[in-house]
Parts: sequence; structure tokens; C-alpha cells
Amino acid sequence: MGLHNKISRDQLEVGDHIYVWRKLYAYAHHGIYVGDNRVIHFTAGDGNEISAIIPLAGVLGGSSSSSSSAGSGRRPCKTCGSSGSASSSQVVRTCLDCFLRGHKLRRFEYSNRRSKFLLHRGGTCSTLQSDPSDEVVRRAFYLLRHGFMDYSLEGNNCEDFARYCKTALVPKPDKLPTASGQLLAKRAAVKGVKALIKGDGLHQAIENFKNDKFMCEDPDNFVRKEVEELVAELPQTIKSTSAAI
Repeated sequence: MGLHNKISRDQLEVGDHIYVWRKLYAYAHHGIYVGDNRVIHFTAGDGNEISAIIPLAGVLGGSSSSSSSAGSGRRPCKTCGSSGSASSSQVVRTCLDCFLRGHKLRRFEYSNRRSKFLLHRGGTCSTLQSDPSDEVVRRAFYLLRHGFMDYSLEGNNCEDFARYCKTALVPKPDKLPTASGQLLAKRAAVKGVKALIKGDGLHQAIENFKNDKFMCEDPDNFVRKEVEELVAELPQTIKSTSAAI
């Protein structure tokens, strides 16, 4: 059901979209495995990523997001040099251990059947098809050098980044607020509960949930945009920050 996409390190393949659950399975952090024990991923900086999702993150169990936290005093990693203390949203390259932070490695699945997608937890799989791994890795490195817009939980987060690297698909603003399956699934669940409370009936609530969850799987809600075009549209401040990394 999405919690079981666990893989071992020797099963990793270059170009894999991987993720790790945080804070009692409340949120997953996503990235692209690029080989040589390295992962490229998008972080909010200073732990803001997990704090935006779980206001009481400090009292929940488990480790913090891979973007946390400047205040933790964590020493730079001897393998990759990461200290997890980025002051603003950045695309970063870290070792696999820094990405996992002691949690289980999982692989995001593409080209799933619609029935399987519906049963899986949001943000763990997609019915969309991935591009070839060499193109996925090229996009990830290009965005590492040039940046990936400002971090936004509602419309530009780590899952959006990884899904873009895999597919080159960007949500149409008038169609879809985000490509993040975990956010859209949560919204769908909330709307389903509201429908039940309003007395719309269980069948209608289920249909509403299915329609909303499949929003991030409808090709008509996306436009294909190659990475050079995407970066050319970035504000200069983001390009400058990324160039300094």
C-alpha cells in the first residue's frame, strides 16, 4: 500500500526516484539517485520543509527531514560534506546516508496500473511513464547547477522536483496546483470526508476521492518542458544562489 516499496541498496539503479518516510510516516522526502552513493534532492532549508507540514514536528518521533536543521549542530558528513543546514531552498547533492537519515530506502514506482495506484498511498507511485535514466540524471544535475524555483509545500516541493526529473512534466497552473501525489491524496481524503458530512453519500464521496487523486496522473493537466527551458524561466536570484553552491 505504498509503505512497502522498500528496496535494498544493492537494488538501486541510477536514475531511480527514491523516497524516505519521515515523522511516523506523516511525510516522505524524495530525491533522484545519481550513482556513486549520491542523491540529488530539493530541500526547503533549515528544517522548514517538515515544519510546514507538521507544526508539532518537534514533539513527534523519528528524525527530521534531510533539509534540517541549522540549529541541530550536526557536523559535516565525512562522506559528502553535508551538514543539513541550508539557509534557503536549494537543490543539493548528498550521500545516500544523509538522505536516509537512518530510515528505510524506498523506490517510487512509475507505469503503475490505475487500480494499483488507487490502492497505494499518495506520493509512492504513478501511472505516468518515466523517461530513460540518463535523461533523468541529466535533468537532476542541470537543476543542481541552476536551481528549481522557490520551495513551496503547496506547489513546488521535493516530490515535484523528483517527478519532474523523471518525466519533464510541469503542472498547468490552471489545471493542477502541484504534481505531488501525497498532497493531492490528502486533499482528496479531506474532500471525501466533507462530502460524507454533507450527506452526499459514501458512493459519491468515493468517486470524489478517486477523481481528485487521479488529478496528478492526467497528462492533460501537464505540459512537457525540457530542463533548459524551465531554468531559463527562473528568477535570476535563484540562479545566483544555485551557482554559489
